[in-house]
Amino acid sequence: MTDFAQDLQVGLLGVVPVNDPLDVLSVTWSCEDPLAGTASSNPKLVTRMKVSDLSALPGAANWRTNFSANAPDSVLSPTGDYSFARSDRGDQFYFRASTDPTQPSTFSFGTAVRSGDGSITYTRQGAADEGLFDSAGGTVTVKVALATLNVLLPAGHAPLAPGAVLAGLRGQTFTAGANAETDIARGGTQYTIVCGAATGGGPGGPPGHGNGNVVRVTGGGAIDGKRERFNLQASNGFGSSPAAGQVRYRDDGNGFEMVSDTIDTFSQNGSNEVVLTGTGHVGSTAVTFTVRAQDNGEGTKDYFSIVVPGFPSAQGTLTQGNIQFHF
Repeated sequence: MTDFAQDLQVGLLGVVPVNDPLDVLSVTWSCEDPLAGTASSNPKLVTRMKVSDLSALPGAANWRTNFSANAPDSVLSPTGDYSFARSDRGDQFYFRASTDPTQPSTFSFGTAVRSGDGSITYTRQGAADEGLFDSAGGTVTVKVALATLNVLLPAGHAPLAPGAVLAGLRGQTFTAGANAETDIARGGTQYTIVCGAATGGGPGGPPGHGNGNVVRVTGGGAIDGKRERFNLQASNGFGSSPAAGQVRYRDDGNGFEMVSDTIDTFSQNGSNEVVLTGTGHVGSTAVTFTVRAQDNGEGTKDYFSIVVPGFPSAQGTLTQGNIQFHF
């Protein structure tokens, strides 16, 4: 994610065209796990914000990054320039670095909720695992373990794990008081987590480890043009817990939207199909559903079908979007 240089807003003075510690140039998301494959594995989500000048660290300043997990319609546009994700309806988080002496720690993380008036309410959840101001490189880095973030997810929501898509990517710097400074950068695309191996074995199904067992399915898109759209993120529990995740399906032609409440079963048919069953709701009406999702590989069209008793079913190859299996 990139931002224009020298576009820092300073109170009523407007944009000041100079390099500054709060002038955002870019923000990147990544994942690291130096001890992957060992008993000490602890994958961390990393955000790194680059500013135009960090040679002097200002006091009472803040650098914040935002992202949303499990956001409906987390699919890139055909050009890759933006995401269809509705990030405000996902599980929103933020990472923060601060030199404000009123903050309990320099590097922290928390949850965020969009209010009805358009504002965002931020709730600090604790200190980050790691953080760094790099004056030479002009970057501000914050790291938090995926396991720490997953504890904060609502019951039944898919965990942050390999294949999980993060949307609503943006960064902001700010101060408070008279002539407050701020710079906002909005990315518009998304990031897919690539570290954090599945482990264990148990009631949710076998782990993958490259043996052909699908442990997670993610994706979204449309069939029948754009009239019937879906978003799904589900796991088989990674072998150590029950199946979990979420399915959203919107049929504009017939005027209804189904949102899952539980994923009850996650089964695999052959190498390219996963079947999900569960409960959900259409408005205030409780329903059940069955979804079939096929990942037919690069260069081919994937397949999606859904049956919701009492409502029109739908099936077909994707006219937009993608389905991806994770092993």
